[in-house]
Amino acid sequence: MKAALLSAYSRVPEFYRKRFRTMNKGSLETYSNFAFRLSLPFNSWLDGEGAGKDVEKLKEVMKLEQFVNCLPTEIHRWVIEKKPETLAEAAKLAD
Repeated sequence: MKAALLSAYSRVPEFYRKRFRTMNKGSLETYSNFAFRLSLPFNSWLDGEGAGKDVEKLKEVMKLEQFVNCLPTEIHRWVIEKKPETLAEAAKLAD
């Protein structure tokens, strides 16, 4: 039920990744507050990917993100829709 609700409201790992990658410090915000706000979507992103406490999974998530961001738009979308778990899977899909 929780997974269905989160998915329905776009609260999937990709939502938190985008939020983390696009956050900016507010003009009146302290750096400490910004750092705290930045950690919230980051932790949600990694927890959603199952990489919150698994260093190897964290490495895979970071490599996978970098790889798909280098793909042409149409291939990028297609690969993301297939939800690869590893860099190798994403590369095979892209090929």
